[in-house]
Amino acid sequence: MKTHFHTLHLKKLLLIGTAVGLLSTSPIIVSSAQAAVESTSISPQPIKLSAGLESYSLLDNEGHIWIMGKRVPTKVKGLEKVSDFTFNDRGLAALEDGTVWEYSYQNNSPEDTTWYFPVSSPVQIPQLKNIVKVAENSQQLNAALDKEGTVWVWNSKTSLEKRKEKAPVPIPGLKKVKDITVFNDQVIALQEDGTVFSSSGFEDYIYNLSANWNLQITENTSYNIKTKQVPGLSDIIELGKGTKTRHLLALKKDGTVMAWGENHNGQLIGKLGDAEAVEAIQVPGLTDIISLTSGYTHSLALKEDGTIWEWGYLTIDGIDDFKRLTTPVQVKGLDHITAISSGLSFNTATRQDGTLWAWGANNFGQVNDNINIPQYSPFNVSFPKPSWMINLPKN
Repeated sequence: MKTHFHTLHLKKLLLIGTAVGLLSTSPIIVSSAQAAVESTSISPQPIKLSAGLESYSLLDNEGHIWIMGKRVPTKVKGLEKVSDFTFNDRGLAALEDGTVWEYSYQNNSPEDTTWYFPVSSPVQIPQLKNIVKVAENSQQLNAALDKEGTVWVWNSKTSLEKRKEKAPVPIPGLKKVKDITVFNDQVIALQEDGTVFSSSGFEDYIYNLSANWNLQITENTSYNIKTKQVPGLSDIIELGKGTKTRHLLALKKDGTVMAWGENHNGQLIGKLGDAEAVEAIQVPGLTDIISLTSGYTHSLALKEDGTIWEWGYLTIDGIDDFKRLTTPVQVKGLDHITAISSGLSFNTATRQDGTLWAWGANNFGQVNDNINIPQYSPFNVSFPKPSWMINLPKN
């Protein structure tokens, strides 16, 4: 009897999805309703987050990646046993077998709807093996860290065919790297000795705008990589990850936080209008921190007690007075947090109980799947089923 009821309920979901154009016949995406058909196991839980520009992505405890930010969470098909990933509307995934794959949300796709994200088929990045961490940015600069501590870099502006001819290259001068991130046009690497280095010179193209604004592209034949140590940093154990950010964070062994980069909106230490710091400076008022993330003009820190602390300027669609925090303050309504990630103007977090939360800009539905207005307080996001599906009649 129970099996018969379950079958009828799934049929209801599929019929409703067909009526509104929810389910796609595309072989590269699967909606949450389809995922329910594929598996009868306990619902997956998010364990890692990566917030992007207009949406975010998560890794579940079964090794699958989902793209969030519209009414139906989209499971990326073709990626299994993912160990690490990063996402900025275009993502990289490192699998347990050490391979690296690229996937992306297809803007302006004929299949693009208000219900789910059309997603490209994952493509393997050639000549990369034994990779344990990946990083990328919205400018399509990519980096990967292998088991030996070598950092590999490439630029996705080349086509797939050209990328095969011009493979990822190792960054010279770095050794025993344990963590990486991509910041603007730089690759940031943390070495095992606690020092941090910045590498630049990865421009894969030279851009020239003609008088009629037509873009002309000339491909360079090689990278001109330059690496230098970031001053003011020592005893670092982890790098803060960010999205389209112009500032970076670093976690020290003693649980304090260092920051460097642009500070025009107070994103480094909360104080507004300071020029770019010459070297990394300590963020006041933060102790016992275990994880960091930075948005465009704001920052988040996760404390050992499971609370989140926020500072800087969290702007919402150009509204100047949304939040301007001159000192780190606790985000109300969230505790027992296990993971955090900041997007362009919004934030995401997971709790120990497996629930998913988001707050901030919502102009693309990236926070709340029912309305497109800013969410000033953390909002509980239903995963893998959105709230409107959960509330369907049960008989």
